[in-house]
Amino acid sequence: MAGRDITISCGDPQRNKNYRAALFGAKKSDAVEARACARFAVSERPAATPPPSAPLRVLRQVATRLQATVRQRTRVINQLHQLLALTFPELALVVKEHLLGLGARDAPPLPSAALLAAASAL
Repeated sequence: MAGRDITISCGDPQRNKNYRAALFGAKKSDAVEARACARFAVSERPAATPPPSAPLRVLRQVATRLQATVRQRTRVINQLHQLLALTFPELALVVKEHLLGLGARDAPPLPSAALLAAASAL
């Protein structure tokens, strides 16, 4: 690729869909999509998409980090629910929704270690 200028153009999804439909009808395979995109790029020569500005790049990084944090929080809450279900199977009978949708700070207080040690087997 040495000596070649490469430009990147991000297409409009609806326009791409309409272009594919006009050329290939109702066909929707990956091969047809790729052929339609390639044909559009060669025949229409769309304008290059400018690179994102610095503030937009920072905003994307922040949004990506926020999404990752939300996913991590959901994973940890699901792990907590699983551990609670394994440790206290009767909890589902006491708490109707089994803590669904509740964060760890909203969960009902669990028995302390002292109360668990003093408990008798049924």
